[in-house]
Amino acid sequence: MTGLSSIPIGISDWFWSKSTDISSRARQKGLQYAVEGYINNITISKDGNITKIEAKVYRSQSKNDKPHDVFLRCNQDSLVDQSCSCTAGSPGYCSHVVGLMYTLDLERARNPRKDESSTSQPQQWHRARGKKISGQPVFNLVVAKAKVSRKRKPVVCNYTHNNIDIAIAKILRMCFYYRKVLGPEIYDLLRDMTDAPISYLVDRTTPMVEVGGKIYAMGSGLSHQLPLFSNIGASFVNPGVHPVSQSDDFPNFPLPPQPMNVCTVLDEQATRHYTELSITMPDSIALEHETREQNTNQLWFQARSTRITSTSFKRICSRRADQESLAANLKSATKVQTKAMRRGVVLEPIAATQYTKLTGNVVYPCGFVVNPHSPHLGTSPDRRVKERGEGSYGLLEIKCPSRESFVQCPYLSRQTDGSYKLKRSHEYFYQIMGQLGLTGMIWCDLFVKCEQDYHLERIQFDVAKWEEMKTKLDVFYFDYYIAST
Repeated sequence: MTGLSSIPIGISDWFWSKSTDISSRARQKGLQYAVEGYINNITISKDGNITKIEAKVYRSQSKNDKPHDVFLRCNQDSLVDQSCSCTAGSPGYCSHVVGLMYTLDLERARNPRKDESSTSQPQQWHRARGKKISGQPVFNLVVAKAKVSRKRKPVVCNYTHNNIDIAIAKILRMCFYYRKVLGPEIYDLLRDMTDAPISYLVDRTTPMVEVGGKIYAMGSGLSHQLPLFSNIGASFVNPGVHPVSQSDDFPNFPLPPQPMNVCTVLDEQATRHYTELSITMPDSIALEHETREQNTNQLWFQARSTRITSTSFKRICSRRADQESLAANLKSATKVQTKAMRRGVVLEPIAATQYTKLTGNVVYPCGFVVNPHSPHLGTSPDRRVKERGEGSYGLLEIKCPSRESFVQCPYLSRQTDGSYKLKRSHEYFYQIMGQLGLTGMIWCDLFVKCEQDYHLERIQFDVAKWEEMKTKLDVFYFDYYIAST
């Protein structure tokens, strides 16, 4: 953006000081316009002491309509005139004007003036943070020097050594024996010994909480530090990953051939980039196995970063204009974890366990899936599912909204018979359809866990819908996404 240095620094402070004139909705929409690239054709000119700024703001809804025209005029101290061609633009504080101011601030942050002091520039805490280092259970730790050429194997903390397994099994057998032989008398005796250090074991007043599908005393470190043992002497199950069955007898995904209705000729750079994404069937299966920890696995992040994932399918398929800015936005997306995302990570294992109890189905962890027939697309289903008995195989998609009841979820619509279904126009439906299309599964259970209740719905694969989506995804990728690489 040329001419940015001619805009006085104090103009931004003056504009944002008019907080009473700027509505919260205008701030929210304006930030969206700035971040998602709706504001284009910005021109800055100088006329004496007056700086003129003009821009065009593309519409977020009626994308085929003419964009709005935004005009700003400022002197050294303040804005002397601001207007927009929209119906709410006459006072000069509509979302389009706000979006232009956000855009100017972002550009100034990316290209700071040389004469601007460091304290006037955005500081580190103003920037969105990426992936953080968070606390981990002891059994997830690896102790090693930061040397690539080390010869000794790193020390791995492990609670599942054979000797420990045998000791735990022996202790539990003894507890079962004494409870069976002595009956409740031993527990009553311990309960009366209030000063004994082990009396808490039989204290019925201790509040219990469910963590990772198991019941623990509230505040107990076991809920975080120890793995969950499904069978005595058997290998443990990580609290964050929930195969109910210890043996993973789930077959590999079919990864079927994909519909391809787009023909294009790539230049040398785009061809090289697309070739780097190519993957064989064995490598695709291995990638899914190695990334089942999902957001705690660095390979999972790397595989996602170069592909369009199913969480973005709706945004791409419903886009009508300004595809270039969407492509740039998808590429520049940072690993920012919102409060809702953190809530989902914590509650997802609990929701998977609740789903298993309700249905009797067996669930397994799932990694990042890349279909070799469309290596530019990828998806990460929450779980793989095997139906109870000798049933079929499918997927599980879990949502944990901060709602009291599922009837409050805007993406669920009430039917004439009183039931609720996922809206076919919502991004979750596009996400699930992408998961089914790429993996080759024929159904996916949507499980929405709320504070007081839940919603469970089976969504079948729609071949025609997936072909329609796939065509739009391919057009976007080959015409816009890979072209800007």
